[in-house]
Amino acid sequence: MKKRLAIFLAICMFCLSSCSWVEQGVEIEQTDEMTVIKLENFKGKKEVMIVHDSPGDGSLCYSTDIANGSVTVSCDQGWLWDADELFTASSGNNFTDRGYYIDSSTTKITIIIEAEQEASGEIRLWCS
Repeated sequence: MKKRLAIFLAICMFCLSSCSWVEQGVEIEQTDEMTVIKLENFKGKKEVMIVHDSPGDGSLCYSTDIANGSVTVSCDQGWLWDADELFTASSGNNFTDRGYYIDSSTTKITIIIEAEQEASGEIRLWCS
């Protein structure tokens, strides 16, 4: 019985550890000023946390440089707020925007990146 339990737990651990394959193709570089998300043949959904430690209201600014495919990016400021779609970017449709409102009570922002097909490129985010 103990062997069966051990084998079952080992299989569960293997299956759960393989969930990281979904996040393959995403590299995140965070500094105090900016978060850079590099995508390389990314497909699926990825959430990235950004710290907002400004004492007042602010703006979430972003720019995109998608070379291949298409991504949809949303922002969630926490349980007091609904998640809002920021943008959909694709190759040939890159831009910079400086206008998503960040409330002063928000301390962490969750950025949600989704791609139905493989996408490659770069997304830059910063708070001002």
